[in-house]
Amino acid sequence: MFTNCALITGAGRGFGYATAERFAEAGAELALNYRGSREGCEVVAARLKQDGRRALVVQADMTDGEAISRMAQRVLETFGRI
Repeated sequence: MFTNCALITGAGRGFGYATAERFAEAGAELALNYRGSREGCEVVAARLKQDGRRALVVQADMTDGEAISRMAQRVLETFGRI
């Protein structure tokens, strides 16, 4: 079981969504990044919160360095670690 926070980029769909699902099943707290649609991330976050774990859904474009820095700062403020 995980005791740390995992930051999953592209967590709203495809491989990112599948990765987020696996980390959630393993007990991780998750920071779920999306660029476009937030819906998939919200599904995983809702399940984690229902299980009493923390989840953060955060938007950032992985090609924008400033957006990445803001996202990382928000994750660190929320979880204290990545």
